[in-house]
Amino acid sequence: MDMDVDEGDFGEEGEEGEEGDYYDDYEYDPYSHEWVPKIKDPASDEDSEAAMLVSKSQRDASLSTIAQALLESARASNEVHLKEKELKKGRSENDLSFFDEFLMCCGGCRRLCRIEEMPPHLQFNKYIHSGYRTLQDVWGCILSILYLHNETLNIVTHLAPIIYVLLYWRTMFPWEDIQGNIFLNILGWSHIVASIAPWVGSVIYHTMMSHDSGPEFYQLLLQIDMFGIWLTECFGERIDQFERSHMVPFRIRQELRRWRITEWLAFLGLYKALTAWTPMARRMCFAPVFMSRILGIALRLSSWGGGEPAVLLHVFLQDIISVAGGIVGVVRIPEKWFPGRLDLWFNSHHIMHIMVVIAVVHMNLATNGDIRWIINNYGGECCPVH
Repeated sequence: MDMDVDEGDFGEEGEEGEEGDYYDDYEYDPYSHEWVPKIKDPASDEDSEAAMLVSKSQRDASLSTIAQALLESARASNEVHLKEKELKKGRSENDLSFFDEFLMCCGGCRRLCRIEEMPPHLQFNKYIHSGYRTLQDVWGCILSILYLHNETLNIVTHLAPIIYVLLYWRTMFPWEDIQGNIFLNILGWSHIVASIAPWVGSVIYHTMMSHDSGPEFYQLLLQIDMFGIWLTECFGERIDQFERSHMVPFRIRQELRRWRITEWLAFLGLYKALTAWTPMARRMCFAPVFMSRILGIALRLSSWGGGEPAVLLHVFLQDIISVAGGIVGVVRIPEKWFPGRLDLWFNSHHIMHIMVVIAVVHMNLATNGDIRWIINNYGGECCPVH
């Protein structure tokens, strides 16, 4: 109950009266924000009933208000505790020895999570409902390669090209035909870097994305992934730019080099890649580099262009397939049609990974054909082959 009390209702200081004992009979309840009757101890056993200022029902109501406030506070604290416990669930497994954790991973004994259990920065695809790894340390992330989860196919599809390039890099470029030629060797190593860079960044990102360091570390992993793609876009274009501009008049080539158009577009793409904070921004950051590639293809088809005619189909396919893969990743097809049923196999990101691997295969075929064209046609005075 609310009771408004004015000082004028009481007598002068020191005067005693019936209203002057108000503060002796009532007290302020901080939980209900009301003035309630004060509970006093009885003066003696004989007159205990007369000494009580409140009835049992009033006393119980006051205590009930206090108990309800304490219960609500405890419930809120418990909800916060349960949420933190869910996010860190499975963390105790990381306290195992490396050997024990290795055996658990080999046996597929790791607990997988649903999307509701993951922190917000890992809930980026609402159509993938399960198969998420628990938050873990570095060794836990690395050993996650050994068991099945919703990032397994992403890791395997880009780990396989790394192994292939490391084992068979000598077959990916006509090294025997460019012995002693510094310029063509630089082109060759640029091609090797372009062939392996995106896979390295992608494997690091997809393997370590379940690390327990939080969104800041996740953003760093995204930047590593984007930097690898940027290296492929730029280094893979070196040979294309060379043979496309081979027949361009010398004065025009000098003017293009003076303005450094392709370099400006490349570094603009790198800046956008490292500062992008949304999935769409990360996909659009390579638009400047892609524009330079389109201009290069137009130059190749003109009377000033060059290159091996037999590999022209591969030149088109390397860009068409990579762009198509990016579109599949944006529209979230097919998991949008079957939410929760393609969590482990062949969702849009898995399909995109496979498509970009195929695109780089076409890049390798186009590059090998063009480099042989350069060896057979380029003027020895500017770039001697022998």
